[in-house]
Amino acid sequence: MMQLTGYETIGPAGFGANGTAWNVRAADGTPGVAIHTAAAAERLAMLQALHHPNLPEIRSVHRASEGGVVVMELVPGPRLGTVLGARAWASPGEVAGLWRGLGDALAALHYRGITHGDVSPANIVMADGARPVLIDIAGHAGAELGHAGFIPPEGVAGSLEARDVWALARTLLWASGDDQRVRAALGRALAADPEARPSAREFAVRWQELGQAVPLQLPSISRLAEAGMRNDDGETWLSPTQPMPRWWRPVAVSAAVGIGIGVGAVLIGTPGPGGESPSAQTRIAELIGARDRAIEQLDPESLESVFVANAPSAAADRTLIAQLATQEITVEGYQTLIHSIEVVQDERGGLTAELEISPSSYERILPDGARETIAAGSSRCVRLIVTDGLISAIEGCT
Repeated sequence: MMQLTGYETIGPAGFGANGTAWNVRAADGTPGVAIHTAAAAERLAMLQALHHPNLPEIRSVHRASEGGVVVMELVPGPRLGTVLGARAWASPGEVAGLWRGLGDALAALHYRGITHGDVSPANIVMADGARPVLIDIAGHAGAELGHAGFIPPEGVAGSLEARDVWALARTLLWASGDDQRVRAALGRALAADPEARPSAREFAVRWQELGQAVPLQLPSISRLAEAGMRNDDGETWLSPTQPMPRWWRPVAVSAAVGIGIGVGAVLIGTPGPGGESPSAQTRIAELIGARDRAIEQLDPESLESVFVANAPSAAADRTLIAQLATQEITVEGYQTLIHSIEVVQDERGGLTAELEISPSSYERILPDGARETIAAGSSRCVRLIVTDGLISAIEGCT
């Protein structure tokens, strides 16, 4: 279990390419999330000094032999892609509201010489009802390619700042459903030539061309839970006016399937647009459910039915289970919620899938029997590589 000076480690918040993320609590009771990062110390120091309502705060930075650990503000809320998968496209006024907050956040980063590297709907959380927050700021150093569909024409070449501006403009256009009024307002930010694009500071104030900015209206909780699911006639809730990146096409798996304790079945439909195999989706869900049970039951031997031998993630989970057992801490009700599964490669002997997942709320039981309820975490995209029916690697989506 992660040990950080000045924080109490509550329990796992989820898992990803850099291992387990942890729910932590400061001495004053403030919650946070601790994650490993390979970002340079200078970048982390600049981010820690930056306070902006549309960026998560970095509470503290810890250096360790195996790399850095940052404690970040816990930003609960649905991702922008989930929100717009559960309702109509954003109106020009709502796009202006997104643009105003996110544009200013990006300008604040660039002013300090920091680029994001992966601006997309997957990295925007709608917090406090309708406040857009650009997340995933600690792990990037500007060299990442980004999410498919939100990568500028030049790819990884050219100005890192210009790439960020294009990606944010593309995200706003996507949110509008390719509204022509929004496209006109975005103007040169979508230019194929990076040198023709405005700076982030210039771009940040152009939301005013859309008129009054209004908050993005969130759908009901039930509609959010249904986002990504197919309705009875086979149509999807998400119906873009232009072809969408593969990640944003809902697949034929329940958008709110809870995999883990007490779940007896996984709802799998017909193959999705990429030709996903229901059996492959079912196997992935079973593996994640088995991992959740191993953690909850403090049973490291069960991980042999989840991971291939010597998988790095298996070693990390065994360490987690051993630390929980040593401290006589148990967890109850911990499960990984799978919002979508898309099999991107399915070949004999192995497959690769991208999942949007989030940790459920759960209870932490202390040695004296006291119980603490840990809130559900934000969703994230992870890539699972399955070899001969077992997980061989867990990576971040690119």
